[in-house]
Amino acid sequence: GRPERWAGVLDLTVELPERCLDLCDDYLLVRCWDGAPPHLHDLERAAAFCATARRRGPVLVHCAHGRGRSTTAMCAALVRAGVCRDWRSAFEKC
Repeated sequence: GRPERWAGVLDLTVELPERCLDLCDDYLLVRCWDGAPPHLHDLERAAAFCATARRRGPVLVHCAHGRGRSTTAMCAALVRAGVCRDWRSAFEKC
């Protein structure tokens, strides 16, 4: 189930307003349109944010459709946090 509070929320949308700001401790918006990959520096920032927030509790990573932007960011975050050794093994977990 959904936790009562998120340690962090990573929002990878431009097209939708964030609706869970009152349910998280930290929030990061990485503006990225559907169908366009995030810039590398934004992906690094997102991965670091997720890895840091995860040490405090659950993290929500989302985009509008849940297939491209959020999966890319999750793969980067799993590698950054040391959970996976590379993007391929991270992708298998997603």
